[in-house]
Amino acid sequence: IDFIDAETGARLHMHVDADARKRYTEEFDRFSSGIREIAIRNQGRYAGLPVSVPLEEAVFGTLARLQSIA
Repeated sequence: IDFIDAETGARLHMHVDADARKRYTEEFDRFSSGIREIAIRNQGRYAGLPVSVPLEEAVFGTLARLQSIA
């Protein structure tokens, strides 16, 4: 994966293998669970949405149906 800084043009190359993807997924799941627990503990809601869901559908569809937004 090549990252390019939008301001400076600096490049950073990262090699991502199956083990790195697995560790990232585990850490993301742990992070998401923590956010969900905080939301519920504070009488909030948590809705995990895949990045494949268009923004308009997320806001006006999924979240509206869950009554998570006014």
